[in-house]
Amino acid sequence: MIATALALGAAFLNAAFGICLGCQIYPLITRLRRTQPSAQ
Repeated sequence: MIATALALGAAFLNAAFGICLGCQIYPLITRLRRTQPSAQ
């Protein structure tokens, strides 16, 4: 139910304002993954 609400909120932001949450979050996640030190 929570995931459905989040998906509907993201769809509303995309439709109303042209904000793609996936397009904003994915580069942030990849940037955070690159900056973490490797555990070797």
